[in-house]
Amino acid sequence: MTQETDFKEFLEEKILKPALELYNKYQNIIIGIVGGIVLVVILAIMTITRLQQTQKRNWEKIAIAQAYLHNKMYSEGFKLLDEIISSSKRAKYSTYAMYTKSTFLFENNDFATAKDLCLKILEVNKPKSIIPHTLYLLGQCYQNLGDSKNAISTYNIFISKYATHYLTPRVYESLAVTYELVGDKENARNVYDKMNILYPGSYWSNLAQQKLNPTLANPTK
Repeated sequence: MTQETDFKEFLEEKILKPALELYNKYQNIIIGIVGGIVLVVILAIMTITRLQQTQKRNWEKIAIAQAYLHNKMYSEGFKLLDEIISSSKRAKYSTYAMYTKSTFLFENNDFATAKDLCLKILEVNKPKSIIPHTLYLLGQCYQNLGDSKNAISTYNIFISKYATHYLTPRVYESLAVTYELVGDKENARNVYDKMNILYPGSYWSNLAQQKLNPTLANPTK
C-alpha cells in the first residue's frame, strides 16, 4: 500500500466519514443555523438599504425646505424641517435640520426659539461641521436676548475650542461688543488688543485699531 493510498484512507475514515455522520445526525440543526445566518444577512442588507434611502430623502427634504425659506415660505419650510427633526432626533440630518431652522428663526428675530434649538444641537454634538456655527449662533441669540453673561461665556467657550476657525475673529468682535454693552471697557479693550495682534493687516486688525484709537475712525475730528 502506497503512502498516497494510506493518506486517502485516513482522510476518508478519520475526517470525511465522521463529518458526514455528524451532518446526517444534526442535519436539521445545521440547516436551521445556516438558514438563520442567511436570513440575518438579508435583513441586514435590507436595513442598510432602507437607512440609506431614508437619509437621501431627508437630505432632499432639507434642500427643499431651504428653498422654501429663502423664498419666505416659512410655513412650508418649517413644516418640512419639523418632520425631519421629529423622525430621528440624533441623526446628522436631524440636527442639520435644527440648525437650518434656527438660522432662519434668528433672521426673523425669534431669538428664544433659535436659542433652544442651538442648545439641542449642542447636546447631540453632531455633525461636527456645524457645532462651531451653532455655538456662535447661540452666543448671538443670548446677546440679542439681553443675556450678556451667557453671551460672553459662549463666545469664550468658542474661542477656547476653535482658536483657528474662520469664524473666530468675528466671535472676538462679538465678545468685545458685548463687553462694551455691559460697560466693561477694560475687557473690551483687551479683546480688541488680541484682535490687533492675532490678525495683523486684516479687516479685523483695522477694526480693532479704530476701536482702540477712535481718532483713526474719525481723522477729521
